[in-house]
Amino acid sequence: MTFPNYLKTRISFLVLTLTSNLALAIIFFAFEIPFFIITSYYLLLLVSLGILLSLEYQKQRKFYNGLYDILDALEEKYLIAQMLPKAGFIEGEILTDTLIQTGKSMATHVSNHGQLMEEYRDYLELWIHEVKTPIATARLMIDNDGSQVAKNIGDQLDEVENYLMQALFYARSSHVEKDFLLKEMDIKQTVGTALKKHFKTIAKKKIILELDNLSGTVFSDPKWLEFILSQLISNALKYMTIDPKIIFYTTSKASSTTLHIKDNGIGIPTHDLPRIFEKSFTGDNGRHFEKSTGIGLYLCQKMCTQIGINIEVESQIQLGTTVSLTFPISDMYFKK
Repeated sequence: MTFPNYLKTRISFLVLTLTSNLALAIIFFAFEIPFFIITSYYLLLLVSLGILLSLEYQKQRKFYNGLYDILDALEEKYLIAQMLPKAGFIEGEILTDTLIQTGKSMATHVSNHGQLMEEYRDYLELWIHEVKTPIATARLMIDNDGSQVAKNIGDQLDEVENYLMQALFYARSSHVEKDFLLKEMDIKQTVGTALKKHFKTIAKKKIILELDNLSGTVFSDPKWLEFILSQLISNALKYMTIDPKIIFYTTSKASSTTLHIKDNGIGIPTHDLPRIFEKSFTGDNGRHFEKSTGIGLYLCQKMCTQIGINIEVESQIQLGTTVSLTFPISDMYFKK
């Protein structure tokens, strides 16, 4: 806040003071008041007015500059009302009270909205679990039928179930703390569990799997990690070429263990790589090959961030793609 800006807020007061004192000067001269008395009066008036304006300016300048400093330091800007000191002047008190009332109103609105979202999330999870029952029943009917049409329907049910799991974990991804259970997990066993969900596709496409250099344990949540691996495997299966192969292997450092998932598929164009984790981004591969929603990798990256896994992707056209998941070497990371 600058002094000229402050004076602009007092322009009416200054104009009124100047006008009234000009009128008073005319009266002084009309009554032939001695000149030194008039001079003393106006000198005292100017000094008093200067002191008054200066003190008010300093008080307001301190308050408003402090307000901006607090606002810049706060990550949650909506908490500004609770951090403001007492203003000491009417405009500042009105502003503080307005911010407090606005903050309370916003907090109530956010709380109500959060409650609605929580109820919707609970309903969505319940609905997904309910839908699994008719899907399981349909699978039994398909298994008893054995025809090619039934098998094709089974493949479509696999797709439906994959999308259902995406929706379920998408709903849970913003509330990890309610669903996250940290365990020490064997990497090879976890990869094997994720692969079982895709065994029909793997067998149908005659994909070679290599798990020879796969060893060690990591700390993570079994359900979340298996879902992430399942999504990455599903992506690898979509974009295969001749003599398809997926290689799983691990590398270790002093503070971390990294699981690599490498395929020899069509690869990802260089210009698409920076955007592959964006929500709904499909890229050239998603448009020209199999239909893609652009949700799988977005979910993987979001969930990895939530549970402390670093995910990186390297790829070259016609040479394949390698996805690397880096885990902290112990559970101390999560305890922090």
